[in-house]
Amino acid sequence: MPDAHGQVRIEAVHVGFVDKYTGVSYGRFGHWLPVRVVVASGGVAEFQGYVTVSMPDADGIVHEAKAEELIQLSPAKPRQAVWAYVPCGHGKLRVQVRDAQERTVASLTHPDDLGQTHLWHLIRPAISHILALGDPAGLHENAAAQESGPDPGYRVCHLDTPQYLPERWFGYDSVQAIVLATGGSAGEPWLQALRDRPALAQALRQWVQQGGHLVVSVAERANWLAQAGRFPLADMLPGDWPLGRQVYPELLVGIREVTATRHREPTALPTLRTDWAEFRKKPTATQRAFAADPLKPAVLVWPYGLGQVTLLTWDTNVGPFTRWSGRKEFWEWLLETEPLPARQAFRTTLTMQREPEPLTQLIHPLEQFQTEEIPFSHAAGFMFLYLLLAGPVDYLITVRWLRRPAWAWLTFPLMVMAVTLAAWLSAWAIHGDQLAVHELVVYDLELEASSRGATRVVRGSASAWLVLKSPQLAAYSLGIGSSASDATATISSQPAKSFPASVREAVLGWAVRPDDDALQRGQRESLVQGAVRIAPGQGRLTHLPMQAWSVKTLFARWLLHWDVPPTLAEARLRAPDLNTIRGELVWHGAWPLLGSELTFGIRVWPLGDLQPGHKVQVQRNDVALLDRQRLQSAQISRVEAEVVTPATAVDPNKKGFDSLTLVETLRRLTFQRLFMANRRQAAQPYLPYLDQSKRLRQGQAVLSGYLPVEEMPLNQLSHRPSLSSTLGFLEPALPGKLRRLVFVRLYIPLAEQD
Repeated sequence: MPDAHGQVRIEAVHVGFVDKYTGVSYGRFGHWLPVRVVVASGGVAEFQGYVTVSMPDADGIVHEAKAEELIQLSPAKPRQAVWAYVPCGHGKLRVQVRDAQERTVASLTHPDDLGQTHLWHLIRPAISHILALGDPAGLHENAAAQESGPDPGYRVCHLDTPQYLPERWFGYDSVQAIVLATGGSAGEPWLQALRDRPALAQALRQWVQQGGHLVVSVAERANWLAQAGRFPLADMLPGDWPLGRQVYPELLVGIREVTATRHREPTALPTLRTDWAEFRKKPTATQRAFAADPLKPAVLVWPYGLGQVTLLTWDTNVGPFTRWSGRKEFWEWLLETEPLPARQAFRTTLTMQREPEPLTQLIHPLEQFQTEEIPFSHAAGFMFLYLLLAGPVDYLITVRWLRRPAWAWLTFPLMVMAVTLAAWLSAWAIHGDQLAVHELVVYDLELEASSRGATRVVRGSASAWLVLKSPQLAAYSLGIGSSASDATATISSQPAKSFPASVREAVLGWAVRPDDDALQRGQRESLVQGAVRIAPGQGRLTHLPMQAWSVKTLFARWLLHWDVPPTLAEARLRAPDLNTIRGELVWHGAWPLLGSELTFGIRVWPLGDLQPGHKVQVQRNDVALLDRQRLQSAQISRVEAEVVTPATAVDPNKKGFDSLTLVETLRRLTFQRLFMANRRQAAQPYLPYLDQSKRLRQGQAVLSGYLPVEEMPLNQLSHRPSLSSTLGFLEPALPGKLRRLVFVRLYIPLAEQD
């Protein structure tokens, strides 16, 4: 058989999402970047191998990811496309094809070997990224607005064909919204791709569950979308369509009213008349805009996981909407985008610093470890003593007393070695010889209430920040879940019964802050040899190099799945109006929920510590959401004496991250849009899933709280109680401790007052 190694070549590389109108490829720094690689051969031999994609991070350390699908070429199959995912950085992308013996048979550097002169376009943290499928009208006009006026605050990428859509949810990590226009010949290929590619439909479903916003516009093909066999995402739509019903022309008066709030000349904006599909609003959906009258919905929305699904009951890529003068302003209203200010935050000449970004305020306390601070006076005294020993004392001893000046060639190096050794031993005593890990975990659980009030978990996801402080120079390997292939967590709803939750689609990589200097300074040179191997989808990371006493912050996200969904609470709650809750809540978790608060509308009900079996009557003891910050000091004094289980008790006198500061920061991020000082400020799209303000206007309540802070030896990671199952393994097995804070957010749908 002829050798295929010389004939295998990399035919094409598609990085990120390429806009078909401008040819610009988009990515977001620190987020997962999808890479589509096409490998081809001459068609005369068989070849089996795999593809690797590598890119340096902000510190110049190369991260290498392996495509999950293997390359299998033959004369009958001379070409194959595979997907790989790497964290987006500043450097160039290197793609390699290796055979079964780990030999490199083809390589390519993007963009040099492709004849291109530019990398992908890095989207700034304050800008939203939108994918347009099926050519919805009005979205592509933001590019012209950016050139002639203020930055619109969003970037739109119109994809050419469905083959450039990744089949894993984290391939859309940099995307905030996907607009799917189903009308005409432009919309049909995308519907066929969702029908014929189950992995693609599953990826979009999981992406919405992780915080994405899916917008579907439909009228012409309403019968298609109503059938689950033809449209796999039919159950996610917030409206029902009876088969056989016909669309008819209608004046969309409500669409004109909401668009007029963004239009420059509201009085000159005409009313849109187009074919309209009369969808029926599902019980828990919300109507954002109506058609001809308030009983005819035009824009329906409801939450799904951490994201939301919006249904537009007319086609946006065909018909009168493509010629309507308010189409651009309508999308800006729907997607809630805001133009960026002409000048960024002002730095005073005295402070020369901006106000800390909320996400930075969340990560910074985690990076504070238990180390004794040496006063500056002591350090200055030791330096002065060193200068005395190396200068006058050495001179007096060797020249004046011993009268052997030549001995200075020996005494001075010995003195430098002694001082260096003393400094090393002092630093070792200060920093310790144990590996320290801080972990902040956020669990998001969506509940579904039955008529009897028993609320079970229907969807769950989690995210975690891991901060490692290494006592020595080492290369670490760690992962989410278990070190074995069975990665499971445990959520207990009763003391005698537990429900295993599978950890699925986990990703683990380096954490980036929106105000990180790496976004502006570019890539650094690194002396580290070898690559850090990452496994997106498996939540594993190997060969992570760390220097002695250095700190590294990682970020992980994953989905939770239960074979038997647990029942965490009985929520017999009703909402007489948009800011009032009445009823009772019974907590059934096997673990206490400390500092719990129930938020609905613009009101907050402090519930205190919920112990297992605790029943709470929700009455008129609420406070305004914007005024709750005045209670923070009182809560801090109360929670400093928090009660934790003896097995995981933490000494309150120990130094480390402040759990109360982290909890308050997470609550501000949860309702970030409601805490804005004015309308010109927009919520940070860098991690949009953290902001769940939309639930408060969609008829849902948010129950938040945290578990007792845990501290455990690293060799007991496999003995994880209750909900706090996250870090599964950490190698090498050095002695050390893990300090963990778990913050829980539960989303409860409410019934309206009869």
